[in-house]
Amino acid sequence: MTFAARENAGIGQTEVLMRIVPGGGGTQYLRERVGRNRALELLLTGDLVDADTAAAYGWINRAVPAADLDAFVDTVAEKIAALSPEVIAAAKQLVPPADLTDSLRAENDAWVGLVSGDLPAKLMTSALEHGVQTPAGERDLESVMRDIAAAL
Repeated sequence: MTFAARENAGIGQTEVLMRIVPGGGGTQYLRERVGRNRALELLLTGDLVDADTAAAYGWINRAVPAADLDAFVDTVAEKIAALSPEVIAAAKQLVPPADLTDSLRAENDAWVGLVSGDLPAKLMTSALEHGVQTPAGERDLESVMRDIAAAL
């Protein structure tokens, strides 16, 4: 389950701005949550979306006001913790995750093929030089990466 603060969340798969695709299941889990068309929109634009859009797409469970987020998550956890372990296990068994083994292998192969090229290394080096690993850089990741890519 995933929840985000309505006022300040920015969620995205911005790897395409570095000329690579997401790894670690990013493409596959995204498709499972939002469907193929929306996954392609998010993957191919590299756009950040707000919490309300992410919730409407099904990427997250719910957008919650930032002031209420911790209490909301605590309440969800308390409700689950109050259930018997047998009920929790049965629910998880009845709603199993998809078997993404083949898709995850294909994603990894695509990622390796792209990340080993010259351009992603240049983009990533330049991104680090422009502070994308800092809080300010992460808040403006999309714009910073678009500017760097345009300059190369």
